[in-house]
Amino acid sequence: MSSTLKLFIFFCGLVFVGTVIYLLVQRKINERNSLLWLFGALIILALSTMPDLLQVLADFAGVEYPPTLLFLFSTLIILFILLFQSIQISALQEHLKELAQLVAIGQMESLKQDRRVEEHVDK
Repeated sequence: MSSTLKLFIFFCGLVFVGTVIYLLVQRKINERNSLLWLFGALIILALSTMPDLLQVLADFAGVEYPPTLLFLFSTLIILFILLFQSIQISALQEHLKELAQLVAIGQMESLKQDRRVEEHVDK
């Protein structure tokens, strides 16, 4: 792997880690999600700074060009994070549905109570 490519990947990783930390400080991302992003970025940073480890992994996997393996790891990490996000979205949709149903039931009970009060006042 050329030194220019190593520097580029390392710089991109640093910018990404900095962006995640900035978003965490600004409360635009929660801690649980930021841990996943930071974990992924740190793996990519580690592999980009230790090309020998990347070379060993590439040889083990039968990959001729080690940066290809680095981008494969990046893609797999992103897919894992997207799967985790999809699970969170599904759970939130279920909670939202339950809350909407509870609000609707509460409004129906409130309307029934208002009608009872009106009927009692009219008598």
